Amino acid sequence: MTNQQSAFTTLTAAEVTAVAPWLVDDPHNCHFYHTMEIPSAGLFEGHVDLRPGVQAYLGDISLAGQRVLEVGPASGFLTFYMEQAGAEVVALEVPDDEPLEMVPQPDLDLEAIYCDRIAHMQAIKRGFWFAHRHYDSRVQVYSGHADRLPTAMGRFDVTILGGVLLHCQNPMAVLRACSAVTDGAIVITEQAHPALMRTPKAPLCWFAPSRANRIWDVWWRFSPGFIVQALELLGWHELTWSTHDQLSQGQAYQHFTVVGRNRVQSRCDVSASHTC
Repeated sequence: MTNQQSAFTTLTAAEVTAVAPWLVDDPHNCHFYHTMEIPSAGLFEGHVDLRPGVQAYLGDISLAGQRVLEVGPASGFLTFYMEQAGAEVVALEVPDDEPLEMVPQPDLDLEAIYCDRIAHMQAIKRGFWFAHRHYDSRVQVYSGHADRLPTAMGRFDVTILGGVLLHCQNPMAVLRACSAVTDGAIVITEQAHPALMRTPKAPLCWFAPSRANRIWDVWWRFSPGFIVQALELLGWHELTWSTHDQLSQGQAYQHFTVVGRNRVQSRCDVSASHTC
């Protein structure tokens, strides 16, 4: 990256590649986004604690025997929870040199933020691999972009996007690509925005960043109705949503989860090789 603009430019092509496990022995070199109790290693406090409400966060779906795609595993609490529940989990993580799609804030030093974010994400990934080893996990990890999923990854019974879409410049492209590889159910969980929850069934989204607020890592906030209507367009026929509280740094915050089932395949499904 040679200038600020390159920090938030969306690439036009990318490959999803398998990631070899990292050998991580020292948890002090890790950052845990999730609070996790890791076998033979102990309790690690994170930014969010999904343990009390994990079933609600995952839409109360059945996991045993399911092949699950998890987009954005972070420290892996959901990853290993689902694996322990009997799922075959494939996790998709952002590439090491592309930590997120940054908002083009003109008054911020995006170069410095970008470099700091890479270091931060590396520490989170080390935490994931530390836990992966202690769980003796078989979870496969791929590096790539959720809006460009190749057919080589195969198909999935369930796809999970938890706290992902708010960070995506083009959330509809992500939903479209993930829907195209999912046969059973898609689960979308986001933190609820109080203003949007006044009319939760309305298809609303809020453009989060402004020059004044200097937000650089969040693009959108959504209503449940927005996600429901988007998934309807993508062929999901049975749609339900629920609200629940999740803990972040000891405080409870309202979230919502939308579950889509019974999808009819669309002629506009995307793959790595074509769009319609």
